[in-house]
Amino acid sequence: MPLSPDTNGDNKLMEKEEPAESNNKPRVPMSQLKLNLLFIGLLFGVFLSALNLTIVSTALQAIASDLSAFDKVLWVAIADLLTATAFQPVYGKLSDIFGRKITILTAIFIFELGSLFCGLADNITKLVLWRAVSGIGAGGFIGLTSIIIADIISLKDRGKYVGIVGSVYSIGSIIGPLLGGAFTDHVSWRWVFYINLPFGVIPIAFIVFLLNVPTPPGTLKEKLTRIDWLGMFVITSSTLATLLALQWGGSDYAWNSALVIILFVLGGLGFILFAYIEGFIAVEPIIPVRLFRDRTVVSCSIQNFFYSIGLYECIFFVPLFFQAIYQDSALASGIKLLSYIVGVVISALISGQVVSRAPGYSYKLVCLFGGAMVAIGSGLIYTLDQNSTVGQQVGYLLITGFGAGSIFQISLLTGQAVVDDDDIAIVTSLITFFRSFGSVIGMSIFSAIVNNELIKKVVDTFKNQYGFEISFNTVHGNLSSVFSFGEPLRSQLLGTIIDSLHKIFLAGLISGVLLFISALFMRNYIETEERENEENEVRDD
Repeated sequence: MPLSPDTNGDNKLMEKEEPAESNNKPRVPMSQLKLNLLFIGLLFGVFLSALNLTIVSTALQAIASDLSAFDKVLWVAIADLLTATAFQPVYGKLSDIFGRKITILTAIFIFELGSLFCGLADNITKLVLWRAVSGIGAGGFIGLTSIIIADIISLKDRGKYVGIVGSVYSIGSIIGPLLGGAFTDHVSWRWVFYINLPFGVIPIAFIVFLLNVPTPPGTLKEKLTRIDWLGMFVITSSTLATLLALQWGGSDYAWNSALVIILFVLGGLGFILFAYIEGFIAVEPIIPVRLFRDRTVVSCSIQNFFYSIGLYECIFFVPLFFQAIYQDSALASGIKLLSYIVGVVISALISGQVVSRAPGYSYKLVCLFGGAMVAIGSGLIYTLDQNSTVGQQVGYLLITGFGAGSIFQISLLTGQAVVDDDDIAIVTSLITFFRSFGSVIGMSIFSAIVNNELIKKVVDTFKNQYGFEISFNTVHGNLSSVFSFGEPLRSQLLGTIIDSLHKIFLAGLISGVLLFISALFMRNYIETEERENEENEVRDD
């Protein structure tokens, strides 16, 4: 049994938990050419899922103006994220029951249908409704892609591929706002949704013709009876209740309002009930409670939660800081943000190679390194002020991106590595659920800071100085307008903006530190090739 030095330098027997079944061989063998072609097709789906989350951000003003819905337009961005998060946990189990191919094709179809009617919507209610429908499909994209990759690529080689997946996802997240702005300015905001149609056809074609995953046996009736309907209803409704409370609290309703409190209570009780159902009632639970006994699975889930908080801080609020403080255009702030992507792409590719070529201890070390870099980069971003140089702005994002790229897919790969083959789909859905949940929590925290701190203080400053009020939308839509005012109003407004956005950066810093701490609880050694060799020796005997 391998030896490992403890923190005091003394050697001790390495902790060994129950080994998982070997997943060093692909469950669905195929030729290298076919595998590479299918992987390319899946990457289009990954890119599309990332693009879909951020592309609407720069189109919201145009949508609000065209549909006369400034008070409801944020729900265009929120609705998709809510339903995607709520339905994400069920996709893994559904793919085990009905098969990977039919499940991911169904998810893409739902997403495409929702996107089509989003583009055709003639009022805000229809747009939000169909955006929620598209989110149900989008919730299956990234998780099912990772599940299929685990089916067709051995654990030993998977790191090389998931590094590429992480890079593509990050590129799609950053390109989204730029592409959304281009469509809005030069074509129509409706193309923010129509663009999903041709992009969605590409992965469908590759999956239909190249993915030949065995279909689980059983009739349709038998498969329907295997679904944990009660658990599925409870987890989706509990998640929605919690997320709605987070979205409404502090903006549409006070945090201590009856509605917000009731939603929080229903969500909390629902999660408790879900745990009871999965542990004592469900024959085939959506998320078996036993998975939470593995501290590595728990650690990887929590890492993804905090990772997403930091990701949305960088994508949405660092550019806002650049525009407000340095008078950058949307394009200029987007170009600076590319340094974050460069860091993500480089580190995702390197970390993927590292865990493939040097397995075992490397999984935890890579995640610890990534967590440390995110924490350091987030701390440096927190120090930005009106005197910071372009080099500092770009460099701090580069450091943060370098850490994020190490975490994104390696933590997911680690979760897959420590469970049995039969649990890979479930643990993948679990980790991606925590990733999406972190996104919603992060956006809720940041939006509350913007609404309750930044906007309110700017409006109060105008009222105190001039005796009149300006609208929320005027402030939110053009923070850089503070430079057009004379002193002392200009300094007051600039100080308010910096102070409020620094609170967001502080939240990002705290999430980065907690990301690093959560990585400490991973298993020190992840069995890979050794597990396969040991089992081969047993079979030979």
